[in-house]
Amino acid sequence: MTGLLLLLALNASDTLSKVQVADLSLKLPSSKDWKAEETQEANGKTRAVSSADGEAQIDISVFAVDPRRDAQVCVDQLLKALGPEGYEATTVGGAPAFKKISVDFVGEGEEAKKNDANKVNTVSYVGCNGQTKWVMSMTSKASKAARFGVLLKRVVESIAYGGK
Repeated sequence: MTGLLLLLALNASDTLSKVQVADLSLKLPSSKDWKAEETQEANGKTRAVSSADGEAQIDISVFAVDPRRDAQVCVDQLLKALGPEGYEATTVGGAPAFKKISVDFVGEGEEAKKNDANKVNTVSYVGCNGQTKWVMSMTSKASKAARFGVLLKRVVESIAYGGK
């Protein structure tokens, strides 16, 4: 029982709500503990949400594919443009995608790398269904990996093409 209460308390501020970013539908954090910003670009849309405490941020950019092409060809081209090192194949929203996890340190100099409080995880996804392509990343403090890993899993599982 205590574990359940702890879990609920940790995730209380991570309520997800359905949003539309161009032709992609997904659920993103949407409470007073998160702030959101959407940007219209010449060829797509970007939405960013960040925790008020500065411990995590999710950015997603969505673009139309012109001309339309096979989903696997599209995601392979996207991955080639980004640099394929470290990505693993997966499926998101029923279409091909790739995922990459990287660890880094914020701050300057070697001292920053000696302090675990400066360690951050970035999980990046790229995907395409042949008519819509997208790039998403979540950066969060490594010390909060349990909380934000669960949150990102929920976000990724909610992704649907065509605004479904």
